[in-house]
Amino acid sequence: MMAKVTARVTSTRTKKNEEDSDFLIRMSHAPQFDVGMHGFVLVPAALFTAVCILLVHQYKYYRDMTGYYWTTAMGGTADDPGLIEFFSHYKVLLITICFVLALIFLLYRVVTQSLYVKRTVLYIPMLVYLIFVLLSFAFSETKEIAWSGWNDRFEGTFVLLCYMVMLFYIVNSVNNERNIKHILYPVTGSAVILSLIGFSQAIGHDFFRTTIGQKVLLPMSATLKDGTKIWDAIDTLAEQGKQYLNFRFKNNEIYQTVFNINYVSFYLTLLIPIFGLLFIREHVLWKKTLWGVVVALIIFNLFGAASSGGILGCVVIVIVALILLNKRLLKWWRSVAVLLAIVALTGVAAYSVEIHFGSVIWIHELRGSVRDALGIKTAATEPVQPVATGTEEPVPEKHKIDYFITNGLGITFSIDGNEATCVTNGEVVGLTDAAGVAIEGALDPVTQRIVFSDERFKDIYFYPAEEDGRSLFVFGIEGEETEWPFVLTGTDQPEWKYENGLKKLVSLKNIPHFGFANNPHFGSGRGYIWSTTIPMLRNTILIGYGADTFCINFPQNDYVGKYNAGWNSLTAIVDKPHNMYLGVAFTTGIVSLLALLALFGIYAFQSIRLYRRDDFNSFAAFAGAGIFLGICGFLVAGLVNDSAVSVMPMFYGLLGTGIAVNLMVQKQKILS
Repeated sequence: MMAKVTARVTSTRTKKNEEDSDFLIRMSHAPQFDVGMHGFVLVPAALFTAVCILLVHQYKYYRDMTGYYWTTAMGGTADDPGLIEFFSHYKVLLITICFVLALIFLLYRVVTQSLYVKRTVLYIPMLVYLIFVLLSFAFSETKEIAWSGWNDRFEGTFVLLCYMVMLFYIVNSVNNERNIKHILYPVTGSAVILSLIGFSQAIGHDFFRTTIGQKVLLPMSATLKDGTKIWDAIDTLAEQGKQYLNFRFKNNEIYQTVFNINYVSFYLTLLIPIFGLLFIREHVLWKKTLWGVVVALIIFNLFGAASSGGILGCVVIVIVALILLNKRLLKWWRSVAVLLAIVALTGVAAYSVEIHFGSVIWIHELRGSVRDALGIKTAATEPVQPVATGTEEPVPEKHKIDYFITNGLGITFSIDGNEATCVTNGEVVGLTDAAGVAIEGALDPVTQRIVFSDERFKDIYFYPAEEDGRSLFVFGIEGEETEWPFVLTGTDQPEWKYENGLKKLVSLKNIPHFGFANNPHFGSGRGYIWSTTIPMLRNTILIGYGADTFCINFPQNDYVGKYNAGWNSLTAIVDKPHNMYLGVAFTTGIVSLLALLALFGIYAFQSIRLYRRDDFNSFAAFAGAGIFLGICGFLVAGLVNDSAVSVMPMFYGLLGTGIAVNLMVQKQKILS
């Protein structure tokens, strides 16, 4: 009898020890590993993952814009805000609400002794990342922006903190199949709503251009200067067949509720494999049909969004799926064949819609991306090549301006690798090359320009000018429209400054670049942005400039770089790096980027190890594998897209769910 009692006690202790080994922290009343949380506890997670992306509404705000030489945006005053946006503020507001609710639920668990923290090494990179985000804020020179984020984006330090807290919360709240559905089903509903909005935009009947849609965007209580309610003005104009709001989006562009059309395909890469695998798993006909409809809607929006980043992400998803699922795809061949047919038919439908509206966008985008990747220049950016017909003179190639440097009365420039310095007080006093040798100039009696006979500088010219009582000195190149005006400023210590297209005076310097020298237009100008950003990373090895401060720290005065890259406007503002990883390295430091890469890498390793050998007999396995494939596609699409409050809550919500599902599947394998 004693032996049986001892054995029972030993078995109980062993089971308890196994349970405790699943947790880093487990308080006395904490539930077992596989006991699901009440749906109410998952509300913050569902709101964060599925609902944030839906929110759009007008938000007026004030920001002091004086001192920013590269913009004419008016910040207004604290009493009369001058900046307006629709797509970010209320998303941040809901993120904040989710963050607060998560902290309240965690505190409740502590008070009731029911708190537990699952054991996973992923907390280490999460913590390292968060530490360096906070350090970058602490040492940022623009703390206000580093905390709240830049105009229209608002993805500052506080939001990044919310991301990590919500990631932690979701990992420790999703425990069983029911909890997984508490996340995925709201995401499904959100995806359907977004896809229907996108469909309305693709066929030229944008929901947000309707009377109801405009009222969704604008506050009911707002009034015009004459006292008219905005909603009444919307109705009045609608009766006349007009719209109150003017849209910058072109007709048939799919932007849904995420502002940037690139972000549409960015987040869709997360969802396609999830819904695709759930379609494969489902055996009930009406449910399978519903999943098929959801997949078709999403694929239509992917094509309609016309983003090569999303298409690239989907290509990677297919490759990883073939490696991960291999022989299982043969087992599921009927469902896979139907799924491929849905994709093909939806692609044809998307193409037909764009043909009908006269804008085959995604075909051109895909072709352009391939040409960029291969370094093939398009007609718009290809330099004119010399032509020799025997009767015509060869047309010279466009000159490359290497840099301008303003320093007192001197203007140093380099063209085609040849440097010279012009010292002037309004009239040319002297022009010398890099070796200090004087270069003779002469006044052209016809054009009244100062020209040079030196072969290195034979195509450049200068001429003095007066404008509004100011002394200008203009630099130009024969045969090119762009001229470079410099204005003499100051009296005690006069200095030349470049006058940009906004009529603001700017000092110029030699901005370093790295890579893409022969293809700066790669990825719709991404080549130039990346080549300018990379050299600046030597300053952000440990900590960055501060979260979401890219716009104010990027050298907006690199007018020469934009000129050489063929940009239509030299005053165009670069407000984001168009690369999620460069953005992290730039704003919160390379160490924080390495921490994030470790987080993603460990999760990927764990997922591959789990699902390559799984029998896929559970909803959790299909959901977990689908989430992992979606994360892979998203991370690849992140090479050409930016982090933004429109898409990152869904990403981190699904990542947290994926980590929790992996722990569940791993536990099931141990028990079996």
